Amino acid sequence: MLLGKRSHAILQELILQNKNVSINELTQRFSVSRRTIYNEIDRINYWLKKRKLHPVLYQRSQGFYLKSDTKEILSNEFPLSDLHYVEYTAEERVAWSALQLLISESLLLIQDLSECTNVSRNTAIEDLKKVKAELEQFHIMVDFQKKEGYILHGKEVDKRKAILFYLFSLLSMQESHQPIFEKIGELVHLSELNLDPIFTVLQECEWNLEVRFTDNDYYQLVLHLFLISRRIVRGQLVSIDTVEKTVIRETLEYLAAEKAAQTMTDIFSVSFPEDEVYYITTLLLSAKLHHKYRDDTDAFHSLEMAIRYMVSDFQTLAGVVFQNTHEIEENLLIHLQPAFFRCKYGLNMHNPLTDLIKEKYEDIFLLTKKVIHHFEKLTKSPLGDDEIAFIAIHFGGWLRKEGMEPLIRKKGLIVCNSGIGTSAILRKQLESLFPSINFIRTMSAREYESEGAQADVDVVISTVPIVKKNHPLFVVNPILSEPEKISLLNKLYSIIGKQVDITKSATIECILDIIKEFADIHDEKGLENGLRSLLSKGNEQKNIDFRPELLHVLTKSNIQIQEGSNNWRSAIKLAAGPLLQQKIISKAYVDAMIAHVEEKGPYIIIAPEIALPHAKPEEGALGIGMSMLILKNPIAFSEDVKHKIKILIVLSSIDQVRHLRAMSELTNLLSKDSNLSKLKDCESVDEVWSILQQQ
Repeated sequence: MLLGKRSHAILQELILQNKNVSINELTQRFSVSRRTIYNEIDRINYWLKKRKLHPVLYQRSQGFYLKSDTKEILSNEFPLSDLHYVEYTAEERVAWSALQLLISESLLLIQDLSECTNVSRNTAIEDLKKVKAELEQFHIMVDFQKKEGYILHGKEVDKRKAILFYLFSLLSMQESHQPIFEKIGELVHLSELNLDPIFTVLQECEWNLEVRFTDNDYYQLVLHLFLISRRIVRGQLVSIDTVEKTVIRETLEYLAAEKAAQTMTDIFSVSFPEDEVYYITTLLLSAKLHHKYRDDTDAFHSLEMAIRYMVSDFQTLAGVVFQNTHEIEENLLIHLQPAFFRCKYGLNMHNPLTDLIKEKYEDIFLLTKKVIHHFEKLTKSPLGDDEIAFIAIHFGGWLRKEGMEPLIRKKGLIVCNSGIGTSAILRKQLESLFPSINFIRTMSAREYESEGAQADVDVVISTVPIVKKNHPLFVVNPILSEPEKISLLNKLYSIIGKQVDITKSATIECILDIIKEFADIHDEKGLENGLRSLLSKGNEQKNIDFRPELLHVLTKSNIQIQEGSNNWRSAIKLAAGPLLQQKIISKAYVDAMIAHVEEKGPYIIIAPEIALPHAKPEEGALGIGMSMLILKNPIAFSEDVKHKIKILIVLSSIDQVRHLRAMSELTNLLSKDSNLSKLKDCESVDEVWSILQQQ
């Protein structure tokens, strides 16, 4: 059994300390829960037992310690330097192996790949198979020749795309950038990797462009610029299309790239060809921004319009009304400007939260996919799920936006390295959990390191481990699970002077942690089962976040088929009839739907011959419901032939999120032309209901 990185670090801490180390010291030192520390101690003890050494011991009220003879053996037989051994995950091994192949400057054999990732020869061979498959997606082929070792065949620009991808992936997987910097130095055979001059170059770029890159993109750019300089020395150059140059030359980023190239020419004593300056410009244009201080409305008018359509369509499809559309459009512009260039130049991005977002926020993700076509028209290429997930975070964050704020609130600070979207969704979760705290700002880890000590706040919430300043600090995941929310509630409220009812919020894990602190447990699994059985009796909780399916919202009794209607106003009233009769909506809601169309025009038309009339929840929505009206003769919402409608679907919802599952299912249903044709040809409600049930 190999010890993981955290286990190694905890063991090293126990070897170096001349006193007991308390559980609180370890949780604060490694920014993890008490349960995690206990699990790590179990792993360490198993590792020690295999080597016939005394385990880590625990002294009540004092903490953990190692016997002196165990310390001595570990120090002599297992030098502290060996404790820095890194056990990579399968995903990390593939990324490092691919990166080693891409940046190697000397003969490379399977033994080198094995040593790079600390695995056996057979494991390295299996990893290499995965690397070859992944690199093929970048149009790069891996070949082996006895005299030259492993060599890569492909265009230089494709190799650089792959380097960027794996750099970003590794930075996303690691808690700190420093080990990656050190590893890159090893791979290019440098005893010391001095990147300070490139840090200065990028800081000047940020200053000149009045932007702030996200931390991962900042470190990715530093490493990539370093590797580019070495590739230029070896004659590995890129070529930029002449037409692209004309467009790139007009950007402010091109001026910043020129200055950066000149500075690096002085540093590395290598001349940067003109095409390399253009290439650096594309990197600056494509980097994710944490802050943006200037407005490029003239240069990005088309992008602004696309975003405006996206926000408008999202509101229509989701049946919501954002209170401040201008602000969400501005935030999306900050994210989508670099995303536009990433798509344009094929710079793939790895989003470590994509699977989690698709699982936890499936409805929002699906609706986002339905509106992204406005953006794809500009890039002329489909957007991948990683990029869509980032955009879905924006919409998810705004859907959770709070309305009223207490008059007196504590001040909080959020530290997040993943960009504006991830910060937004975390902010909304925290604001929902802690209405008495005003989260005044979001900053990157780099900003916190330089400005955090001066921040006038009561608490700091971070998504990455950082050095604590002069205020309480909590490290969390960007998307909080229910146990994490409860744990954070208890910890944070104990600091700001409030209490949480433990009978309502305690989980099995929380209770076990407390018991472990004050008692020895002989059968942890049995205790856990007993507690679970005790707390589950008579404690059935109502799911307050229940999101009904489409057929629970659009019932058979709410479907109508009619020959036609006198005008569009009458059609809306007719379509809303079943909901009005069932008291799911009031007459005021019907009037509001008509008033919105009179004011904004036929914005409710979501697809050819389909309209989705709706109003705000506060305008007369009494419950969640849908009704469908199919007209044999279409009704006109304007003189434009495109505004003739055959199907009206009225939506009512009491909030901004409860109906999203039903809406995503409806959108999927209506996106298929065959379903639309069948619905319009139906002669009876039974036929309509049969189609809905099949889908």
